[in-house]
Amino acid sequence: MRTALLIATFSDGVRTQLANGQALKEAQCTCGASGMCRHRVMLVLSYQRLCATAQPAEKEEEWDPAIWLEELATLPRCHPQTRAGAGR
Repeated sequence: MRTALLIATFSDGVRTQLANGQALKEAQCTCGASGMCRHRVMLVLSYQRLCATAQPAEKEEEWDPAIWLEELATLPRCHPQTRAGAGR
């Protein structure tokens, strides 16, 4: 099972990551702070801001091959015919 990660790399080279379902205090940060740090807070605030301004994805229309059944029923049926002596 893959875990979704939220990762931020800051201009000072610090990298912070937070896994889906993980508490903010459990986020990993390379800044060396022993507790909560500004990088962890900025990661979450940036993500919230991104989500607030993102446009919702358009729902793809579900395709069902049965939509062609009615039209296919109107087409003439083709029956393969065999010729005498074919295949010899």
